[in-house]
Amino acid sequence: MSGKMDDTLSETPMKPNGPARRPTTPSVTPSRGVFGSNTSLSRASPAPGTRPGSRPALKVGDRVFVSGSKMGTLQYMGETDFAKGEWAGVELDEKQGKNDGAVAGKRYFECKPMFGLFAPIHKVTRLTSGTAGPGKPATTPTSQSRSLMNTSLRLSKERSGSQESVSSISSSASSVSRSRVRLGVTSLGNQAKPGHRPSTLNLTATTTALQKALKEKEEHIEQLLKERDLERSEVARAAAQCDEAEGQMLMMRGEQERYKQDVDDTVLKLRSLVADMQQEKVELVNQLDTEKRKVEDLQFQIEEEAMTKDDMESRTEEEEMKFREIERLQQREKERADKLEQELYAMKAMAKDNTEKLESTEELNITYLDQIEEITHKLSQAETKIKGYESNRLEEGAKTSQVSLELEEKENKISELEEILTTKNKEVKQLSNNLQEVEEDLFASREKNNHMKNQVEKLTSQMDNQSKASETFNLELQQLKSQISDLQRKLDSSEDKAKRLNDEKIQLEQQMSDMMRNSGDSSKRLSILTEQLQDRNRKIQDLQADLSSSTQQTAKLREEKDRLRKEGEKERENLFVKHNDVVNTIKLTLQDVQKELSKSNNKMTAMKEEFEKEKEDAINRKITEINNLKKNLEQSKADLEKQEVQTQAHKQVLDKTNMEMEALKFEKEKADKLVKRLESEKDGINTDLIHIRVTNSKVQLEYEKMVDEKNKLQQQIEDLKEDKDKVSETKTSILQEKEELVTEKTKLVEDNDKVNRELVESKASLQQKDIQIEELQKEVEKMKTEVNDKEEAMSQKSQSQSQDLQTQIEKSQARIKELDGMLQSEISRGEKTVKELEKKLLMQTSETDQKYNQLEALFKEVEDERDTMKAQLEFSNLVAEERRRLEEQNMQLNQEMEKTEESHRKEIDSLEKTKISLQKEVANLKNENASLDKFRHSTENQEKENKDLMSQINSLKSQLQAQEVNSNTIGLSANEIEDKQTIDGQVEFLNSVIVDLQKKNGDLKTRLEAMESGVLTNGEANSSMEEVSESKKLPPRLFCDICDVFDKHDTEDCPCQAMDYDDETPSPSHHGGDRKQLRPYCDICEAFGHWTDACDDEQTF
Repeated sequence: MSGKMDDTLSETPMKPNGPARRPTTPSVTPSRGVFGSNTSLSRASPAPGTRPGSRPALKVGDRVFVSGSKMGTLQYMGETDFAKGEWAGVELDEKQGKNDGAVAGKRYFECKPMFGLFAPIHKVTRLTSGTAGPGKPATTPTSQSRSLMNTSLRLSKERSGSQESVSSISSSASSVSRSRVRLGVTSLGNQAKPGHRPSTLNLTATTTALQKALKEKEEHIEQLLKERDLERSEVARAAAQCDEAEGQMLMMRGEQERYKQDVDDTVLKLRSLVADMQQEKVELVNQLDTEKRKVEDLQFQIEEEAMTKDDMESRTEEEEMKFREIERLQQREKERADKLEQELYAMKAMAKDNTEKLESTEELNITYLDQIEEITHKLSQAETKIKGYESNRLEEGAKTSQVSLELEEKENKISELEEILTTKNKEVKQLSNNLQEVEEDLFASREKNNHMKNQVEKLTSQMDNQSKASETFNLELQQLKSQISDLQRKLDSSEDKAKRLNDEKIQLEQQMSDMMRNSGDSSKRLSILTEQLQDRNRKIQDLQADLSSSTQQTAKLREEKDRLRKEGEKERENLFVKHNDVVNTIKLTLQDVQKELSKSNNKMTAMKEEFEKEKEDAINRKITEINNLKKNLEQSKADLEKQEVQTQAHKQVLDKTNMEMEALKFEKEKADKLVKRLESEKDGINTDLIHIRVTNSKVQLEYEKMVDEKNKLQQQIEDLKEDKDKVSETKTSILQEKEELVTEKTKLVEDNDKVNRELVESKASLQQKDIQIEELQKEVEKMKTEVNDKEEAMSQKSQSQSQDLQTQIEKSQARIKELDGMLQSEISRGEKTVKELEKKLLMQTSETDQKYNQLEALFKEVEDERDTMKAQLEFSNLVAEERRRLEEQNMQLNQEMEKTEESHRKEIDSLEKTKISLQKEVANLKNENASLDKFRHSTENQEKENKDLMSQINSLKSQLQAQEVNSNTIGLSANEIEDKQTIDGQVEFLNSVIVDLQKKNGDLKTRLEAMESGVLTNGEANSSMEEVSESKKLPPRLFCDICDVFDKHDTEDCPCQAMDYDDETPSPSHHGGDRKQLRPYCDICEAFGHWTDACDDEQTF
């Protein structure tokens, strides 16, 4: 047994099952045990079909993590029909999946619905033994990730200490082998001596100890082998990553070569085009020379007329330039009008905000009035309590005379309290008047704010123009920064890969040194590892070369970035200086406005403090009066306890009072119904007022827009008519000149014939003609100088006309401002009238509420008095004098009730009067609506006029085209052809202008429809004023391995592997393309569908 190891075989042709002459040998299955020496054993190499790097230690049934967040058991591994590659089917522990193990009608495994999930194998990681199994409770992802980190650290520590462990194993193995050799010799010697029994016992103890040590060492060796397998898998992963990087580099190089080829092809095409153009130019020059030779005889006399014609053409061109300038000015005016409209929307929004603030202040006033009413109600409740105390006193029996006197005193006190309430109401009215004055001050301050805001908006428009320039510059900087960040990412990734490869190289060197010490088959492993190291070194060199090239590119980009930063900083400094100036002016204006607002706020706070002080004083007074009344009640109770006389004669009086009370209740119900009816009418009037205001504002805006547009169109049509008249006049003059030229040409032809005859007759006349030609050339030069002088004069005239146009534009702007002022004044007047009406309604409602509360208090007093009368009837049978006094009290009460009824009738009359006035106001508003309808009819008529004007423009176009056809039929010479081309260009330009006008009219119609339907809101108008430019970092892009699509969803969230997907989306297995075929992908657009070579530059952003 010395120097041998026991091993369990994978097959069953061997003899023992573990024990061989000793019971301490390892136990295995039958016919699977064999004993052999260390030299005869070697590790089995993996089968050629297995791939250690593709599936890193994953088996069906293992506990796994999917993308580091979802935990479950592995149920399927292999290829699928819905996508290429190897996929892992996982049954999740929680309901976070997409399917039940089946995708696109094919089942790969079985699980509960929404518990199954398919993911690529590289996104699935195996759980360690410390994690929860299928039957154990699942741990949280955070604890699981911590355990994975701990195991990785422990493995790295064990790897670092593997050299020492291997050395200790070798030393222990050698010591064991030596001890076994010695023991074997002694055992052979001791077998001859059967008397020595303790040696056999020592041998058994040593063999058991050695077998345990061997088992521990074998387990340690198995751990080291597992570590080696893991390292091999990591090396395979790194090699795959290096291959992917090399493939990407090859793709990039191929794309660069394609770009170069495309550039070269385009250069060649351009050169060929240039050569063709040069040839055509040479041919045209030759043709021109031949034509010049033919026309030289006739050109002397035609040049004078051509000069006049050139003058006319220059005039027409100048007029066209003027027309274009006028159109540009019109466009500018339209843009300014749009800006003014937007500013009007903004101002209206500010006005609405201010009205809301005023409404909030009015609501505070109403709350204060409500508090006063609550206080009065509490006082009435206190008075009822006092009367309850009096009724208790009367129940016990008392002197009716003293009761009547106390009632009179209390009535006097109530009258005093009512007087106090009237004084308080007067004070409240005074406060409301003060509030109105404060609101007027606020309105004046608002107008000032509006003026200041207009100035601020002008300054902000200037700032916007400057900020747009800075934004373009910032966009360029951001693009360069994005390019630099991409290159830096590539650099970081390549550096990380290089670091990983260096670390793997160091680990492989350590493994080589360890394997040199450990096994006998180290030569083969060394050769494999050296080859791997050489490959890694080559890859590292390639990556270093790529790193150097990318660093050069980054250096260039950084230089460009620094240059652009410097330029940007200079521009920013200039902008900051201008911005600070503008901000200082705005701050000064805002400080003035804030001072005015603080003054108004201080006034409001002072008024509120005074009101609260007066309210506290009134409450304290009422509390003291209540305390005094309580003391009087206690005294009266003490007096009433002594008196125990009953009165029954007051029953009749009570019956009478009950009848009167019923009558009063009936009248009260009538009054309540009237109040409710008036309130409902008031609400209806308020709603009508709101609708009328809204429609009035909309119609005013629409009418103003239509008037402006009509004026602009009329101006444009007048300008076009003038231009048409000018063009027609020029055309008639040109036609007349052409006719004269034709006649002169015929004459010249005849003269030419004569000249030819004379040339045949004699050569002397030719010399004279040459002299005449020289004289004519001199005259032509004189005409050219005159033409230049005329052109200068025409340019001066055009400048003067442009100045006149600018003055007209300024006048139109001043008119627009005046119209804006008129609009604002009308809006403010309307708002004032509406506010006054609302204030009147609030005052009337508050007065009606107060009177209603007073009536309720009176009814409560009468009911309390009725209770007291009931109590008195029980004790008033014996006292007749007291009956008389009570009758007098009843008479007084009746008089008071009559007074209250008269006052109530007066109040009803006043409410009816207010109702009539409100009805009149509603009638006025209806009349205003009728006038607005008239305005709408006028706007419709204006639209019809616009359509008529458009038809006139079309007729003018047709006339122009007919004139162009007539002028085209007359043209004969090359100069006339050029004239025709210029006129055609002018007509095309006019057509384009007309098309733009039609488009603008269509836009205006759509705006009008949107305004009528109420689509345009203040929010949309304000949003057009706000332009926010924020630079945001792009998040990582999503990619689906099943659909091969960016930016839609992740592989785990793919709807293709969901259970209930729509029928409209086709299954990926039936997309119609080959999986082996590469899909076209563009690196510029970062999307599938076309190659980078075929990318259209216009689609890039």
